[in-house]
Amino acid sequence: MGVQVPACRRAEPVPRGHRDVICPAEAIRVPRVLEVRHRHLQDHPQHRMRMESGRAGQRFTFWGPLTNSYELVQFHSHWGDDHSCGSEHTVDGKAYAGELHFVHWNREKFPSCADAVPSPTGLTVIAVFLEVGEENSEIEKLCQVLSKIPTKDERTDLPSDLDPVAMFPADAATSYWTYSGSLTTPPCYESVTWIVFKQPITVSQEQLNYFRQMKKPCAEDGFVLKNYRPPQSLNDREIFECA
Repeated sequence: MGVQVPACRRAEPVPRGHRDVICPAEAIRVPRVLEVRHRHLQDHPQHRMRMESGRAGQRFTFWGPLTNSYELVQFHSHWGDDHSCGSEHTVDGKAYAGELHFVHWNREKFPSCADAVPSPTGLTVIAVFLEVGEENSEIEKLCQVLSKIPTKDERTDLPSDLDPVAMFPADAATSYWTYSGSLTTPPCYESVTWIVFKQPITVSQEQLNYFRQMKKPCAEDGFVLKNYRPPQSLNDREIFECA
């Protein structure tokens, strides 16, 4: 399998069928802890539904490339206007209908998330592919309140706790790709350890449609039918695999 990485600055997409060299990840399988916190939901100015962290929550033991403890600060979603596109990573040229990004900051090395964002090893982002299928019960909690925040800068509280780990695939801790890269939105800092789970989770057609009903900044501009960026060449980056 070859995984293609998302672009931030303008770049040519990797051709379909391109296969990248995947390096063994046995040497980086070290147990680490990601702390999950939640709970405010906001329509982000960059047209991404984003949930911000709130209070202490669940810890997820993760076998991965991390050498420090990282804390979840927010997660957001990317999607396309149909099922054939929407993810910001592709696998052997295949795109998924959407992709969740769980953004964590390195709380051991930096005093705040703001300090971590522009710094090497400052962030780790967990990527989860979305595939159309059965409804996801945790994502449904989000869908039920999205109508309250249709345009940017609007904010609402979730009526019940949300468990981000319930939006991870069952084999998350032992089946993923990882590489060093950047944020996919401005300012595009090269500060991210990416962890991309191989297996997607399912969401229903109706749940994806809730995302697509979010509005652009000006009412006359219509809806946010898609908000993903195309992949780019790996250049000199290595992708490590944990099977």
